[in-house]
Amino acid sequence: MKKTIQARRRTAAVKPFVTECECPPLEELLAKAKEEPMKRPLVVAQDFVPAAHALRQRNYRWVEIAHWLRERGVPISWSAIRTAYYRIHGPETRARTSTRGGSHGRGT
Repeated sequence: MKKTIQARRRTAAVKPFVTECECPPLEELLAKAKEEPMKRPLVVAQDFVPAAHALRQRNYRWVEIAHWLRERGVPISWSAIRTAYYRIHGPETRARTSTRGGSHGRGT
């Protein structure tokens, strides 16, 4: 009996799904969106993968690579450059480049 009462309370609290909207037409929204100014220049992260690769070979972390690029005028996040890097070099490079500390005490 308790379960039925609790179930009724839960379903009574659910708000109905809104099927109608007083939104402007989609064409109008699209036109307004195209009129908006650009927020910042578009950076194609794949263009900077060779530099990132060279820095990864020198044991730079992703955050350090992003900082290095930003110091040189490239507005990019560490996750963007990391994603572009793995798309080009493949996931098999993750294990090789992510073990900065060596053997981690395994004696190898």
